[in-house]
Amino acid sequence: MPRTLHSISRDNYIKAVTGLFGSYFRIMLLAVCCGLFNSSWSQTTPAALPIEEFLILKHAENPEITGLLPVEKLISEVQPVIYAENGTVKVFGSDPVCLQSSAAQLASVLQMGLPVENVELITVKINTISDLNTPLNLSSLEGFDSLKYVHVLSEVDAPASALAAYVQNATPQTAVFYSTKRNN
Repeated sequence: MPRTLHSISRDNYIKAVTGLFGSYFRIMLLAVCCGLFNSSWSQTTPAALPIEEFLILKHAENPEITGLLPVEKLISEVQPVIYAENGTVKVFGSDPVCLQSSAAQLASVLQMGLPVENVELITVKINTISDLNTPLNLSSLEGFDSLKYVHVLSEVDAPASALAAYVQNATPQTAVFYSTKRNN
């Protein structure tokens, strides 16, 4: 005689319902986790970090490097560079790997046809709070085939949230960090 719902014992019924609920719960949990995982992968703009946190993370990711990280060398050592500030543009060395510009002048520098294909680090100086009103949209940069880092260097007291939000549309291949340098 085939089993019907009426012939299942109470204990077996509870096990069946619990198992069904458990399976349903696991499926829902998996769906939620996949949704969170996918949404985190779909973000194109990683959060900008203070330079100290960024360097700590980079050292943790690269424990085999005992000296300066490549990004630290770009920041602290003499490199071929394009300087753009106070209305002038100067290129030092061939095949510059760094571009340093004031925020106010950056847009005009990008339209000058300078040799930027090897630039790995862009340092943007924020000289006034109003500089933060026009964010740097990385999707508008053309020719920066080697770009790995964007350093937002504030010369004024600015909220960390404003500095972190200054660079927009960074890709996962471009790390964004910021620091503050106060002139005394």
